[in-house]
Amino acid sequence: MRNKTRALAAAAAAAAVVAAAGCASEPQPPPSLSSSVGMPAICAKTGPVVFAVSGRQDSPAPALTGTMQAAAIKAIDAGAAIGLVDVDGHPHLVAASAFSDPGAGNSIALNQDRMNFLGQIASAVFAIRAAAPHVDVLDALDTAGRAVRAACTHGGTVYLRDSGLSETGVMDFRQPGLLEAMPSEVVASLTAEHQLPDLQGVAVVLVGIGDTAPPQQPLSIAERDNLAAIWAAIARAGGATSVQIDPAPLSGSAPAGVLPVSLVPVLGVGRVHDSRGTTITVPELLLFHFNSAALIPTANAVLQPIAGQARSQHLRVSITGYASPEGSAGYNIALSERRAIEVRDRLIALGLPAAQITDVAGVGAAGQSLDSCLVKGRFDEARCALLRRVVVKLFPGGS
Repeated sequence: MRNKTRALAAAAAAAAVVAAAGCASEPQPPPSLSSSVGMPAICAKTGPVVFAVSGRQDSPAPALTGTMQAAAIKAIDAGAAIGLVDVDGHPHLVAASAFSDPGAGNSIALNQDRMNFLGQIASAVFAIRAAAPHVDVLDALDTAGRAVRAACTHGGTVYLRDSGLSETGVMDFRQPGLLEAMPSEVVASLTAEHQLPDLQGVAVVLVGIGDTAPPQQPLSIAERDNLAAIWAAIARAGGATSVQIDPAPLSGSAPAGVLPVSLVPVLGVGRVHDSRGTTITVPELLLFHFNSAALIPTANAVLQPIAGQARSQHLRVSITGYASPEGSAGYNIALSERRAIEVRDRLIALGLPAAQITDVAGVGAAGQSLDSCLVKGRFDEARCALLRRVVVKLFPGGS
């Protein structure tokens, strides 16, 4: 078994090399993976496997990852159904098949057939290209889940290989605040709108979520982690039996010659300069979790440059915490003040002299009402998330 697995892995690697060498021309899926029929109705012990893969402008070029390759080998050995979904604006099943023993009666020939089949899968994945502009990852998950159940009504796994940055439909990450939204609130909104993908009885593995390719601006650590958490929460709410996140990063350029997609603005840390100094606005997600005043582990990556700039330039610093208007006025003021104090203490711990911090305050929702969180009369998490922030003002020392 070990030698067979190694041989299959070598075949996939060889297929990837061959595919990459031919990237000057548009690759085509091999004819043995049929695009004219649906998923084979096979309930093998391993369960059907569907790879939902994007070949689009803002994600690294498609290829079988190590995790996906291992799943393909396992499915081949079990004779399980294998499908391939193109993740774009109109996700659809582009290929489906299952390995079966042709009855050669020769173990060497049988192993070669397995190797060839794995190579065909690798080539088909490499050949994926977005056939429609924009990207609807939510619909892709639903399409992949339905493909699994078309092969078998119980069991099976979906592997979603994509940056996760949808920019169409209800999960349009160009909406202000959606990238920073709490996963539970996103799920609540999708549930209310009956927009959850149908993943009942299906396991989901997320591959490369948050990993982008130019021209898309890279995400921060916090943004990438929250994006993966959003999709994991959506999959669980859709009925997935388990959700795993492949920790291996995706890298490289996007495939050439693909249809353009709209890029997702990355909020990051906003700086506004005026004649008196610099105002730095830090979204809540980069420092705190929702309704919490405890700094998240990655907060130092945001606050260290601020502490360094203020210290080296001998700037005076004021810190103001804000909250969205969902809670009572008193609660919001107390929460925003605790957050401002946490930021002050961390800046001091990072080397900023306490004497340079001249003002620390929490102003709650700062006069904003719940109307500020409404869009067409309905609560909108993305709109409300913009109100949760910490503002650090850097003044010249002599002013």
